[in-house]
Amino acid sequence: MKLLSLDSLPTNLRNNTLVRQLVTGQRLFQQGDLAKHFFIVQTGRLKLIHYLDTSNVVTLEFAQAQ
Repeated sequence: MKLLSLDSLPTNLRNNTLVRQLVTGQRLFQQGDLAKHFFIVQTGRLKLIHYLDTSNVVTLEFAQAQ
């Protein structure tokens, strides 16, 4: 299954999608949230970070549209 666009999803998944438009700095999810969804980046780029403590942050990955 190719997951590069909403149109490429199987019908049952496509019919249960939610499109979110974020602004720079807005969170899509945060550390500790239950993994209940998957996300497709259609435009732009997301930075996935992990907070080690209050002063240390590690960048895990950049997710971007292809």
